[in-house]
Parts: sequence; C-alpha cells; structure tokens
Amino acid sequence: MGGPYHVSEELWKIAPTYCAALFLHKVDLLGAPASLSDPNGTITFAKYGNTVYGITCNHVVQELRKLQAEDPKSFYCFQTVHKRFSAIYDRFSQPLADIGSAGVRPDIAIRVINPELVKVMEKSPILLDGTDHPGPETLTHAIIAGFPKSAMYEVKDSIGTQIAMGRTQALADIVWVGPGSIKLRSHFNEVPVVSKFGGFSGGPIFWTDGDAYGLLGIIIEAHTMPEDDGLVLQLYGELVSESRFAYWLNHLPPIS
Repeated sequence: MGGPYHVSEELWKIAPTYCAALFLHKVDLLGAPASLSDPNGTITFAKYGNTVYGITCNHVVQELRKLQAEDPKSFYCFQTVHKRFSAIYDRFSQPLADIGSAGVRPDIAIRVINPELVKVMEKSPILLDGTDHPGPETLTHAIIAGFPKSAMYEVKDSIGTQIAMGRTQALADIVWVGPGSIKLRSHFNEVPVVSKFGGFSGGPIFWTDGDAYGLLGIIIEAHTMPEDDGLVLQLYGELVSESRFAYWLNHLPPIS
C-alpha cells in the first residue's frame, strides 16, 4: 500500500458503528432469529436533513425479493443484529439513473429508518449534509467497513444462539475514481484473520484526512486475490456526496 496516510483516529475506532450486518431471513412460525446459514450484506446508516436512511446495494435487495418470489408461501425480511435481532422490512427503492449515466441505475437501495432503531442497536448515522466533502479525485486513501460472514460466529447462552461478530474494517488505497464510481485496493502482507469478504456489499467507504472524515461511497463489490507477498482486497463502490444523495432522493420510484 501507499502512504503516508492521514487517518482520523476517531473514525478508525468507530467506523463499524455507522453500519450493521443485514441478514436475508426467512421468518418461521416460532420466530427464530437470523443464523449464519442466512446470506447477508451490510446496511449503512446516514442522516440527511432531519431524516435517517438505510443504504445498501440494490443487488442485496433483489436477492431478498428473489427468495420471496421463489417461496411465496413464506415471508422473508431483513434482520440486523446487535445484542438482539431487529427486523427491517423491504421498503427499499432503487434511485433512477444519474444524468449522463446512459440510463444505468446505481447499485443502491435506500429506505427511511426509524432513528430509535439505530439507537437501540448502538449505531449512529453518518451526517451527509452540512459537512465538507473533498473532491474524490484529490483523495489517495479511504477506510472501509462491513460485515463479511467470515467475521461472524455463533455463541450459545441461556437465551439461545446468538450471532457475534468482530470489527471488520481496513485502510485502502484509491486506485481510480470514475463518474459516480470508485475502485479501491487494500494489501495485506499476511493473510488476515478475516480473509473472505462476502457480505461487505452495502458497507460504507469513508474519506479521512487528519481529524476530518465523512461518507465517500458505498461498497458494491469486494473480493480477494492472492499475491506473492500477501493478499489483496479489491473493492468497487458507488460514490456518495450530498448533492448526489439529494438527487437520488428526488428520483426514487414508488416502492413496489
């Protein structure tokens, strides 16, 4: 990796508090919670104006809808977990295409989230408005966070089986920035404890420069590649700015 890096120590400590694991869960009659057998992505919490939003990838939402369509007699919803399980119903909507994007819609899905739910989960929304946002083309690095399945494990207690997970975040070099998109690369000299990053989709990408930081984008793809001197994590993301998010909110189709 390159360097030197000017990274917010505060952000490094709290980056995962801006997001949560998002399980695609089949609800049964007994109300059993999500388990490690359920696929998952990540949801990022952001505040714009006076409203808190949940942001994830549209392909994560489409996967839940596919499960529902293939099993119409059952009921599927998203579940998050932090000390307890909380349901997030599919009220997500994918923004229409950005101007100049040749009709290609962003791999983004957005819904309003009750701020009390975020608080109960001991999470926080990242502020999207009223914050300075450097041009992404001027940045050299970012911090990414998310909840890959390989970072999770089950714990049995008197209540039942709970899902526990460690902090999963990394410092990444920015490889290139395109219209609305970004590519990042993180190199590990040794294979990290978490070496499989499935489930990162929907996680936040943060810009950071010294003490300042903010939301730069949303992860839409993450995969690893072995190299002679270690392991490389390669990521792609949708860029998020105050103006782009405002455009998305103004161009959200009705929820079907």
